[in-house]
Amino acid sequence: MTKQKTETEKPKLPVVIEEKGGLPSEMTMDAGTEIMKSEGQGEIQAAVVLAKRFPRNEEKAKASLLAACDLEDFAGGAYYSFPRGKKKNEDGEWVPNIISGGGIRLAREAKRLWMNVRSGFFITHDDDDARGIVTWAWDLETNNRESSSDFFKKVIQRKTENGGTISVTADERELRELTFRRAAILERNCIFTLFPSYFIDQCVETCKRTEAGGDKVDLKDRIAKMEKAFASLGTTEKGLEKYLQKPVKACTREDLAELRGIMQSIKDGIISPQEREEMFGPAAQPPKREAASAVPDGEKKKREGLSMESVRPAQNQATSHEEKLS
Repeated sequence: MTKQKTETEKPKLPVVIEEKGGLPSEMTMDAGTEIMKSEGQGEIQAAVVLAKRFPRNEEKAKASLLAACDLEDFAGGAYYSFPRGKKKNEDGEWVPNIISGGGIRLAREAKRLWMNVRSGFFITHDDDDARGIVTWAWDLETNNRESSSDFFKKVIQRKTENGGTISVTADERELRELTFRRAAILERNCIFTLFPSYFIDQCVETCKRTEAGGDKVDLKDRIAKMEKAFASLGTTEKGLEKYLQKPVKACTREDLAELRGIMQSIKDGIISPQEREEMFGPAAQPPKREAASAVPDGEKKKREGLSMESVRPAQNQATSHEEKLS
């Protein structure tokens, strides 16, 4: 039974978001101070000293990141794409306006190769209904620091047997996954602000070219894999054709690179369920359960050579194992 939740008022987060010169007039806590508390002041100071002593080699870091973007196993999940409105193409036809950007995977690899960059998040508000978080990224060499906040209810969406969705209260594991997912998106944005924007754009374009594949990968095989990947998310071939405005078999390598970015956006939660339905139509309904057999349970187990008494301990053991995992 779904627990009914009342509307939760968003509290004022006690942190500074995007400090830019001078002190805000309504500051209750400095973001840098809170970062020091969460990371450890001595640890941060030691990291700053080491960053000054061993500065990064920017050209080497850029070359290493672009080399990673040339790898197919990395490029596929390193960028996102989603449509925003429409634009006219060279033929004067209105087509979806696709926006692309670096994904979480690209941000973490950039942070690793760029060196002397720290990032993370901490919780600023937590009650029975909602949670507030602040993420941050800090370039220890240049002392550039960016932070961003989010506030969300502790609910998740679940599918029903008739194909709809309902909001339910997240359990402990689901809340942890929800927190990490939303924090990762904000952390990605904070990390990218520390890099030249033109360089991140160059990395995204390199990833898209890698995902397009050129002549290195069989196009039919890649189309089949993309169909299978979207099917696992509930998008049918008919839905893909609705978005593409052409048969799936007629996809070009550029179309597949675009679809790969859209799929990553769906996984990361950048594309909402409503936007997804506008693009691909309603998600496929889960398969219906088979009708219960008219044969009594006891007789059915007997036919299989198992008694109900021998099955029950195994069921209890499985339930106990699931509880331990959760």
